[in-house]
Amino acid sequence: MSRCYLVFLSVFLLGNAAAPARFEKWITYIEQSIANHHLEKTTNALIEDDQRYIVFKLQALTRLYKKEAPEFDAMHKSFKKLEDALGEYGKWAGLHEKSPDQFKRAKRIQAKKVLSDILKTEEYVASYRRPTRLQQFRKFLQSYEWKQYLVDRSTVLQKLQKHIQSILDGTYDLRFLEAEGGLHQLRRELRWFLIYAQALDGLVVLRQQEECPIVEDKYSSLPHSAKEMRPVDLSPCAYLKLVSVVRELGDIKDEAELENSRVKTHNDKLSDEQYERVLDIIEPLESESILKILLQDLEV
Repeated sequence: MSRCYLVFLSVFLLGNAAAPARFEKWITYIEQSIANHHLEKTTNALIEDDQRYIVFKLQALTRLYKKEAPEFDAMHKSFKKLEDALGEYGKWAGLHEKSPDQFKRAKRIQAKKVLSDILKTEEYVASYRRPTRLQQFRKFLQSYEWKQYLVDRSTVLQKLQKHIQSILDGTYDLRFLEAEGGLHQLRRELRWFLIYAQALDGLVVLRQQEECPIVEDKYSSLPHSAKEMRPVDLSPCAYLKLVSVVRELGDIKDEAELENSRVKTHNDKLSDEQYERVLDIIEPLESESILKILLQDLEV
């Protein structure tokens, strides 16, 4: 019996267990931090456990599925609010730690209050009267009629291809930090691909035959999953180089934000030295065709 036939038979018999399992994994991670906590403890738990990294994954999955049902779109908007609030707190907490002053301390306190407000208004905190937002979402996922595995797989991979192509077709002015098409936007779009890859929990994995430089980073690993019958192999050298690019661009972004926070004014333009470093960092995207290699890997 051929391997292709066995894969087809497994997919036919198991249906699509992979798609809901992706969501369940990350929901469970979040619930472990906030289960049975009141508002203040929930806020602190999300901050202390660095749960923004996990919320990113749920935001990524609902972003991929948001056109499939209104519930996905609603949860995407909710996860985005939560992630934005965690990100704003993390920004000011980090800046205050590096260079403490009253201005940054006040910004950190304000960001924490906004996070608490979102946890309350978006119903992430347990209530005696109704299930939490995550419990409601889990119930929806359990009742949702998922597409057959191969159809779902094809749809998701096409969206990843479209995302990479949009970066290749994009116009960027990397002399600026926050402006449209600036450093922050490019880094964010590159990082989204890494988040998608991890959030999909085994749909895309790294090819085993290639030896590449080791990159120590939270996005470096793409573990296999027993529920994925037909995972897609990515070039590990291209993927890990992209991880390095995102991390190094993040270092410059953090540096520029720290400089702005010290003078309490916003200068969106990078220094000439920072701009030259940015160009050096992104050079492999073109010279080594990193994005084109990953795009080709996804065209299966």
